Amino acid sequence: MPTLTAKYVDCGSRNSFYRIGKGRGFKEFGDKYDAEYAHEAQSRCADVDLAPAVYSEVGRIIIDGKLSGWGYVTQIARMLNPQCPGNCGCELCEEIEDKWYADIEYLCHTMQDYCGIIMEDNHSGNFGLIRKNGHTHLVCIDFGRESVYMEEEEYA
Repeated sequence: MPTLTAKYVDCGSRNSFYRIGKGRGFKEFGDKYDAEYAHEAQSRCADVDLAPAVYSEVGRIIIDGKLSGWGYVTQIARMLNPQCPGNCGCELCEEIEDKWYADIEYLCHTMQDYCGIIMEDNHSGNFGLIRKNGHTHLVCIDFGRESVYMEEEEYA
C-alpha cells in the first residue's frame, strides 16, 4: 500500500479531499460503495473531458501514518470561486452562479447525453476548471451519490 504525503484541502458534504502531489489529489469517501459509485460516474465523464482525469482504481492509502478511507486519485480542478465553496447564498457565490449558469447547464445536459450521468446538485461549488491540450475546460467535480444519478443504459 503506498504511503503518500498528503495535505488536507477540503471537505464536501460526504467526502474529504487531500492534495497528494502536483495536480493530483485523493478523494476519500465514507465507504467503499460510495467511492466505487463516484469513481464510475467520474470515469465516464472524464473519458469525454467532462470531469477531471481519474488516475487510480478505488483503494486506500496511508495519510499521516493512518489508513485512509476508501477513495481514488484524481486530477485537481481549479475551483470557480476559490474564496467560497458555493451554494452558500453569499453575494460572491451568487455572482459566480450568474456568470457560469449557462455553461453549467450545458455541461449538465452534455453529461446526461454522452455519459448517462444526471447532475442533481448543479451549484457552482460542484464545478471547476482543468487545462487539457492547451485549453481550459469546465468540468464537474462532484460525483457522489447525493449529487449525481447514473442511468443504467449501455454505459454500465
